[in-house]
Amino acid sequence: VTIGYDGETGFICGVKDPVSLANCCLKFIAMSSDDRQQMGFAGNSYIKTNFDEKLIIKIYIDAIRGFVI
Repeated sequence: VTIGYDGETGFICGVKDPVSLANCCLKFIAMSSDDRQQMGFAGNSYIKTNFDEKLIIKIYIDAIRGFVI
């Protein structure tokens, strides 16, 4: 599972990279209100679909079962 889609569900910045973060912030500020709202809806939907609590618990249980004989 990826953390999202750059430019669709949010912006992906470089780790510990303040210039990258600033550039992402500038991109966000330059977006229209409608585009920011659409990105928010897309991000929310992506998180609900891919990081649902029950899904994450199932992934952990399946992984643990793989180690138990």
